[in-house]
Amino acid sequence: MRSSVRRSVPAALVLTLGLVASASGAAPTSYVAPSGSDTAACTQAAPCKTFDRAYRAASAGSEVEIAGGTYGGQDFNGPPAKATSERIVFRPAAGATVKIGYLGVSNTDNVEIRGMETDGWGVTDGSTNVILRDVTIFDERNGGYFGGAHDTQIIGGEIGRIDPGDGIHFNNAGGNTNTNITIDGLYMHDLTRNLDPSYHTDCMQTGDVAGLLIRNARFVNCGTQGIFLNPYNGGVTKDITIDNVWFGPAQLGYNSLYVGGATNVTVRNNSFTQSMYVSATAVNVRMISNIFAAMDAYTCQSNASNSAVYDYNMSQNACSGATHHTVNAGLSSQFVSATSSPSWALNLRLKAGAAAIDKGSPTGSTTTDYDGHARPAGLAPDAGADEYGSTGGSTPPPPTNVAPDTSISAGPTGSTTATTASFSFSASDDSTPAGSLTYECSLDGGAWSGCSSAKAYSNLTVGSHSFSVRATDTDGATDATPATRSWTITSSGSATTLFGNENVESLADRLIDGQAEAWPFTAATAGTAATVSLYVDPSSTASGAELGIYADNAGVPGTILGQGTLTSPTAGWNTAVVPGFSVTAGSQYWIAIFGTGSGELRFRTHPTGGDCLARLSATNTLSSLPGSWSGTGTASECPVSAYVTAGSGSPPPADTVAPDTSISSAPSGSTTSTSASFSFTGSDNVTAAGSLTFECQLDTGAWGGCTSPKAYSGLGVGAHTFRVRAKDSAGNVDTSPATASWTTASPPPPADTTAPDTTITSAPATPSSATSATFAFSGSDNVTPAGSLTFECSLDLAAWAACASPKNYSGLAVGNHNVRVRAKDAAGNVDASAASFSWTIVAQDTTAPDTTITSGPDGLSLSTTASFTFTGSDNVTASDALTFACSWTAGRG
Repeated sequence: MRSSVRRSVPAALVLTLGLVASASGAAPTSYVAPSGSDTAACTQAAPCKTFDRAYRAASAGSEVEIAGGTYGGQDFNGPPAKATSERIVFRPAAGATVKIGYLGVSNTDNVEIRGMETDGWGVTDGSTNVILRDVTIFDERNGGYFGGAHDTQIIGGEIGRIDPGDGIHFNNAGGNTNTNITIDGLYMHDLTRNLDPSYHTDCMQTGDVAGLLIRNARFVNCGTQGIFLNPYNGGVTKDITIDNVWFGPAQLGYNSLYVGGATNVTVRNNSFTQSMYVSATAVNVRMISNIFAAMDAYTCQSNASNSAVYDYNMSQNACSGATHHTVNAGLSSQFVSATSSPSWALNLRLKAGAAAIDKGSPTGSTTTDYDGHARPAGLAPDAGADEYGSTGGSTPPPPTNVAPDTSISAGPTGSTTATTASFSFSASDDSTPAGSLTYECSLDGGAWSGCSSAKAYSNLTVGSHSFSVRATDTDGATDATPATRSWTITSSGSATTLFGNENVESLADRLIDGQAEAWPFTAATAGTAATVSLYVDPSSTASGAELGIYADNAGVPGTILGQGTLTSPTAGWNTAVVPGFSVTAGSQYWIAIFGTGSGELRFRTHPTGGDCLARLSATNTLSSLPGSWSGTGTASECPVSAYVTAGSGSPPPADTVAPDTSISSAPSGSTTSTSASFSFTGSDNVTAAGSLTFECQLDTGAWGGCTSPKAYSGLGVGAHTFRVRAKDSAGNVDTSPATASWTTASPPPPADTTAPDTTITSAPATPSSATSATFAFSGSDNVTPAGSLTFECSLDLAAWAACASPKNYSGLAVGNHNVRVRAKDAAGNVDASAASFSWTIVAQDTTAPDTTITSGPDGLSLSTTASFTFTGSDNVTASDALTFACSWTAGRG
């Protein structure tokens, strides 16, 4: 099916349930890329290919970075449980766009998917603690599905143009009840059943759920019903709360909210532009502080009768059985915008002086409104989803800042053959001087980007173009009605347009694989068809397309008259030659398109339907345009930017010039940082800089899609090289990539904070009469070699002074002495427990001792042996410390 660039009013404040938060930075990032392999390690250099493989490789609480690109279906199917319940977060790389097929989360816990477009999703089979944040489903047959999900949140995001299935469907079979589901800030819109009118197409259908919170959301242009609260096939629908929701109409005229056999339903502070209904089978329904802008008296009375509480609501008619009810016939006019065509135009915020101000329940209302603004506690809040401000204590919004007014003073108009254009513009503002205003420009409905007068463009294609510019003042107010200038570049040949639409429309549309689409046009001029042209959107990735022209058959395409082929279509007008056939002025013809080869064909259509009705082929299994059209399926985007010409007009020459790439910011030289970030730009002869794509390569790794800035982390020590190359819309790739080289150096060693250790290896005896002393000492340290240590000494607690081993002291006095030595290393660390030695110096002794013989032979003796005992005494030395010397003399007698 088709998708488009969408506009929306400011999104509601998104609140997150306090389930289990992901850890920040606690685990390494894993990587997935379209070119990856599930046999790889899921690293940045070797990414894996599927989400399931990345989940299995990732740690609890970590992130998985998804490279930009288109992926097939992604299924989580019962991977092993992780160590903790921290969610693994899957997110696109910075600036990347990720499109995946069907997303299936089955029997899987603790996972979060962020910021991707998918063909649909399902959370089933007991999956728990799952978050889908800012996930988009657009132009698909079915939306989201819950089948046995628990503690799951849908935060932000968009589900739009589903045909013919439901936006979100809860399983209808009992025994697998969904529990504790939150839908917060979702925008759901434009559900149809054109492909199968028998479908009961609802924005949301609850077959089996216990515990459902819907808040701060928008449901606009649903199919049959809006939200359909009713159990099926043995299921339950109970414990439901709906707060601060904008309810637009259901397209078939049924109810925007239907409360059937549901139990314990609370509906608070919601704004309805179409009726809702409470069935008599519902149990314990509480309706509080709602605005019903299109509800008749009978329905209001029935709803009040079937509700347990019906208090402080508002409707256009009196309501028997309601309490504190406010009647106002002009409720729709109190909203900023009650229109739902297109769906993004619905804005149910209150105008100044709205009747709903101060009419909500003082005790039963929500504490905050759709935008997260606080409601006045204990006072009179406003009814409905918006809290504008009340005399009961809430603060009115600040005065509106007047936006500047922008005007174009010079630029091309009408028709020209020039493929260049320059625009001069200015603006005025109520407070900001003209010289301080800033500007943004857009060419042909492309992205807004900063610019200044005069803004120049070159290499423009043949066809219709439009230029828009808007000013912004220093208070942040932007001109909501940009100045616009349109003109047409014609071929220098003599081609004549026979029929079609030469305007470059604003909606980026697409087809699902295998399906064709045709648009009707009435020929303004007769002639022989020669070419058919199609405006291809810059986001297109298709490798080919077929363009066909069909005769009309009673208001539908008939037999094909001619067709041409586009090979490698590029952004802008693409022209194919068709076999000549006659065109009759005033007759209706059909221009049909069909994407071929790989990629997705995206083109431009008018977003609001115009005055014609396109036709889809009955099947989506085509391999080429059919010879005769079959199928009358309708689509509202009309007309397409395509036209048929006669004469000598021919396609523009193919673009074969490659773009040029440059790096504006990168590391250089040597650094100890293990991360690096690169900023880069490109320029091309045809493709605008903002439409170029890039591929990056680190060292010898594979090339992969990237956006500026590109960051790497966890880099190893050594030399590194980063390369980046631009690719233009024609597929030309820069053959001389921009390069940056640098070296990641080893980080310095950690600071030395450990002090050395000191040892005294030699010291004097104690006591000693010597008045000099010599000490030897050494030290050891964890870093500084022993020979590089320095020392400080202190004698008898004197100040520390530098010293070296051996250290000598002389002239010391008699008495007790102490020496301390401490080592100091190269980092300045000093031994805090210095080595210490104490000793005593005594006075010198000059008095000799006295000796006495206490026993021995005396006189004459015939014995030839003799024994003597003796003692000594001294003025200093103790008797037992004295030593003796003996001598004897032999005589004759």
